[in-house]
Parts: sequence; structure tokens; C-alpha cells
Amino acid sequence: MRRFSNSISLTSSAKRDLIIIALLSTLVFIVSFQYDLSEWLFATTRNYESLELDELIPFAVFLSFCFAWFSWRRWREIKGLYLIVEKLSLQDTITKGHNRRAAIIELSKLQQQQAKFGLLLIDLDNFKQINESFGYDIGDEVLVRKAAILARYCTKQGFSARWTGAQFIVIAKGYDVHQTQQLAKKLHRAIVDELFNSMEIICRLGLTQSHQGDSVEQALQRAQDALLEAKLNQQDIYQQW
Repeated sequence: MRRFSNSISLTSSAKRDLIIIALLSTLVFIVSFQYDLSEWLFATTRNYESLELDELIPFAVFLSFCFAWFSWRRWREIKGLYLIVEKLSLQDTITKGHNRRAAIIELSKLQQQQAKFGLLLIDLDNFKQINESFGYDIGDEVLVRKAAILARYCTKQGFSARWTGAQFIVIAKGYDVHQTQQLAKKLHRAIVDELFNSMEIICRLGLTQSHQGDSVEQALQRAQDALLEAKLNQQDIYQQW
């Protein structure tokens, strides 16, 4: 899995609260500076010394410290929970690898960077037959094993995720057309060479290459069209540039 960020982006409500706190703090500072509130507070405690108001000042400072410590501790807990939720939101429930959302985020980053990449959609064409013959637990095991193969072949330049059902996506960052074609052949060979309970795995691949000024949707559409052509024409690999 990718290394998750340790920073937490502020929500709109958190930003609003910070703005309110900043405005109120500025207002209190201006009023204090204008009307000498500290001197007024000191004079009040002297005038009502019988009430021992001055004894409340150390208590208020101590209470403020306790509140700050309590808030910091709760922030650490919330931060930890946030990172756990973020990790789970990007993890596929079956393969424990990346999921569709993680792949879309990765593609969006590459689009913003205007980086070139190869894109492959991989489909286990007879996965329904595997489920019907051996059961859904065995089908899940097939998905886990194929996801592990893809992860093994995806180096630092690669990114693999379960796309939907029995489909996987591979993003080959920095790959040109030739490198993407070679990777597609390697992945297809690795997936179909591993038999499962003596049943042959039928795998179809649709691949494409990023274009200058491409949107995520356009690149995905070409890959999906290529995969559809591979399935319709009973071809192992179909490419669409």
C-alpha cells in the first residue's frame, strides 16, 4: 500500500472556526489595549477583595492549561482515527490492496502533473464460471492471488488496484507506448500461467497511453473501449491509442 499522508486537511467547518477564533482574539486584543482591561481587572479584585477574586486568576490559568492539554489529546486521537479511515477508504475489502477510489486519485495526480503514463484494464473473463464451480470464497481467493501478482510486477513506477468485480487497473507512470505493451504482455502471461484448481484463467487486457491534455475520464474511456474490443474479438490484448 502507498504511504499515507500524516497531515490532515482542514474541513470547511474547521476553517470557519479558526477564522472566528482569530477574529475574536483580535477583537479582545484591541479592546484590552484600548481600555486597559488588565488594570481594570486588577482594580476590581482590589475593590472586592473580600470576595477573593484574585484567587481565581491562578485557577483560571490552570484551567486554561488543562483545557489546552485536553484539546491536544483529543486532537491526537481524532488524527489517528482520520488516518485509519483514510487508509480504509483507499483499500479494497477483498484483496486488501488499492481500490477504485485510490486509482482515480492516482490518475488525478498524474493529470495535474501532466505526466505521461500507460493505462491497463485487466479482466478475468471466466471469473463467473470460477464462482459457480468452486464458490465465492474460492473466487475471492483468486482475486487476492491475482492482485498479488499485479502488485509484484508493479514497481515504484507502477500502481495496481482492483477496479470493479473481476477487473483490475494498472497505471504505469512514466511509461511510453513500447514499455506499456511489454508490461501488458508480462502481466497477461503471469496471470494466465497460474492455473487455479486445474481451471485455466482467461484474461483480457485493454491498454492505452496518456495524451497531452488528457482528462482522467478520456484516458479511462479509451482503456475501457480497448478492453471491450478485446472481449468482443476474443483477443488477449487490445490496444487503443
